[in-house]
Amino acid sequence: MFVKKQRKPNRLRYYDYSKDGIYFITICAARRNEFLGKIVNGKMILNQKGAIAEKCWREIPLHFPTATLDAYVLMPDHIHGIISIDNRLETPAPPLTAPFSYPRTKMLIPKIIQQYKASVTRKIRAGLRDYSFEWQRSYHDHIVRNGQALGNIRQYIVDNPIKWQNEARKRNDKGKNYGWVKKTLGCAQRAR
Repeated sequence: MFVKKQRKPNRLRYYDYSKDGIYFITICAARRNEFLGKIVNGKMILNQKGAIAEKCWREIPLHFPTATLDAYVLMPDHIHGIISIDNRLETPAPPLTAPFSYPRTKMLIPKIIQQYKASVTRKIRAGLRDYSFEWQRSYHDHIVRNGQALGNIRQYIVDNPIKWQNEARKRNDKGKNYGWVKKTLGCAQRAR
C-alpha cells in the first residue's frame, strides 16, 4: 500500500505571521536554472524575468501598507529579502484568539508571498509568453529576533552574488578535473 509522505511544516508552529516583526524570506524557482538572470563580476544582471520579479518585489508595500522592505537580492534562481511588518501603519486585524483559529493563508506574510509569486508568474507568462516559469511550492522564512541577527542577514544578502560566483568557479574547476564523475554519475550538483 502506498503511503503519502508527510511534508515537514515550513512555518513556526502557533506563530501569528501577521504580527509586527522582521522576516527574512527566501523564494526559489521551481527548477534550478538561471531564470532571473546571471551573476557577472559578482553582480546580478537581471534578465526580463528578473526585472519583472524585482519590480513586483518593490511594489509589495503598495499592496500591503503595513509592510516595508529592507535589503533584498535577486539571484539566478531565487530571491532573498527582508520584510518588516508594522501594524501601527494601519488599523490592525483582530489578534488570533487560539492557535490555528485563523488559517495561515490569511496571515500577512503568507498572503504577501502568495501574491508576490502569483504576480510574477502571471506577468512573466502574459508579458513574455513563457509558460514554463514557476516557483517552488513554498518558501523559507526566518523570524529576525535582534539587531545583530538583522545585520548578519543584511550582510549575507549583500555577499550572496559574490559567494554564488565563487562557488560556481569552484564547481567549474572541480568539473574540469573530475568531469568524468559528472558524466559517469549523470549529475551536476549545484551548491548554494
